Amino acid sequence: MDPPFEPTCIYEMLRNKMPNFNENGRQEDAEEFLGIILSNLHDEMVSAIRSSKKTVSLSTTVLADTEDGEWQQIGKKNKIQVTRNTSNNEPSPVSELFGGLTRSVVSKAGAKESATLQPFLSVQLDIQHSQINHVKDALYHFTHKEQIILNNAKCYRRETLESLPPVLILHLKRFIFDEAAKSCQKLHKEIDF
Repeated sequence: MDPPFEPTCIYEMLRNKMPNFNENGRQEDAEEFLGIILSNLHDEMVSAIRSSKKTVSLSTTVLADTEDGEWQQIGKKNKIQVTRNTSNNEPSPVSELFGGLTRSVVSKAGAKESATLQPFLSVQLDIQHSQINHVKDALYHFTHKEQIILNNAKCYRRETLESLPPVLILHLKRFIFDEAAKSCQKLHKEIDF
């Protein structure tokens, strides 16, 4: 039997490229590790693109700009929606392959809807609800309208997938915080896809 492989050379390479990476006492699951790698690859590629003076542009249709980097869009039933984009990322081959946008819309009776576009490299799906047995169920739950309270007013929030990447990474959240045990517990539940 061969001795176990310890990837010290990989740890050293990662530590050189990512100063916040430390193999001693730090544990990531596969999705967290993939996120770190993709994020750092993206940053490195953006830096390389900048240094080679290549420019990549994103196009967007803007109806009306406001001072804060917001714009207004006409949505369903001709309702005006104030939209803001939290992404200040420059594009890279990583973001073009794995990057998408979610749209989070907050609505309140008698007020304009507010939408926020946020970039993602993976979509985290909650699977703890007893009726979630399939990836489709988890995606439905992800986009389901929920009631929230903002400034003592009843509002609704809905998250949707605005644009999908060529490669969509779905992360099933298998760990939940157990209040009684005051620790994280793993969900041992089968999810069909």
